[in-house]
Amino acid sequence: MDKYLLHESESNLVKSLSISLGVFFAMSPFWGFHLWISLFFAHILKLNKVIAGVASNLSMPPLIPFIIFASYKLGAWASPSAIDLAFDKSINIEVIHQNFMQYFIGSFILGFIVATVLGLFTYFTLFIFYKKGNLNSTNE
Repeated sequence: MDKYLLHESESNLVKSLSISLGVFFAMSPFWGFHLWISLFFAHILKLNKVIAGVASNLSMPPLIPFIIFASYKLGAWASPSAIDLAFDKSINIEVIHQNFMQYFIGSFILGFIVATVLGLFTYFTLFIFYKKGNLNSTNE
């Protein structure tokens, strides 16, 4: 059953691009819509919707503070009115609201970096360990 769901016939490139797409939108500032946006773009780009949807769930609650902090740090490089956040400063909702553009820009930078790294890692891992025709599948 899983071979039909995950489309074994798809290339390693399509699978790794699906992961990259899902991870990119997982880091985006569209909280609550990551899955739907990933599925929409996976459909438009003819990528694997299941893999993109699963990868878009990288932004789970325990990781959200780290994603927001990294987005603010990366956004400080590209934002003209950036604030420098450090672990010793208090970060609250007002600070986040006042500096939303820094977070917004940084989240896309973070998404691009993480999606590129995980996409390349996935591609090379699949290239090494998953060759077409080398499957010993018993679920025919």
